[in-house]
Amino acid sequence: MSDAMMEEAVKGIEHFSADIKNYEVEAAEIRKNEELLGFTASEFDLDKLKYNLKPFEDLWFLIRDKKEKIEGWRKKKQAFDLDPEEIEKDVKQMYSTAQKLKVQFVRSKVFQLPLKLTETVITDLNEFKKHIPLARVLSNKGLKDRHWTVISEILSTNVHPSKKDYLSRFIDMDLVDDKYKQLEEISDTASKEYSIEKILQKM
Repeated sequence: MSDAMMEEAVKGIEHFSADIKNYEVEAAEIRKNEELLGFTASEFDLDKLKYNLKPFEDLWFLIRDKKEKIEGWRKKKQAFDLDPEEIEKDVKQMYSTAQKLKVQFVRSKVFQLPLKLTETVITDLNEFKKHIPLARVLSNKGLKDRHWTVISEILSTNVHPSKKDYLSRFIDMDLVDDKYKQLEEISDTASKEYSIEKILQKM
C-alpha cells in the first residue's frame, strides 16, 4: 500500500467522523426546536453509524500509527536513544488492537480487504518484535567504551554512541542467532556492572 493511499484513507475517515459529529450537533438542535414547538422529537440513528464506522476508523489509524512508529524506531531516532520499554508497550498495544479487529472482520466475507490489511499489520508487528532485543542492547546506558569495542568486533564495524547510527543499519545486517546471543550477554554484563557502580556510589 502506498503512503498516498493510506493518507487518503485516513483523511476520508477523519472527514466522515467529523461529519457525524456535525450531524449530532444538528440533530440535537432540531430536537430542541421540535420540543419548543411542541412536536415529537425526531429520532436520528447516528449511534449505529458511529458503531459501524468504529472498526474501520481504528484500522486506518492503526495502519498509520504502525507505519509512523516503526519508521521512527528504525530510521528517525538514533538507536542509542531508543526506549525499548516504550517500544514494547506500543507494539503490544497495536498488536492487541489488530487482534481485536481481526476477530471483528473475520466474521464476514464482506470484510475480506480490511481483514487482509489487519493481518498485514499483525505480520509487520511480529516482524519488528524480533528487533526489540537489539534495540535494548544498543540503548543500554550501562555500556562503556570497552563494551562497545567488543560489540564493534562482533559486528565487524565501528559502533559507538558518539557516532550517529540508526536501528535500520543493524537490522539490515541480518545477524545470526549466535551474534544476537553475544550482544545480549555483553549487554547483561554491562547492566550488572552498572548496577554495582551505582550501589558503590551510594556507599
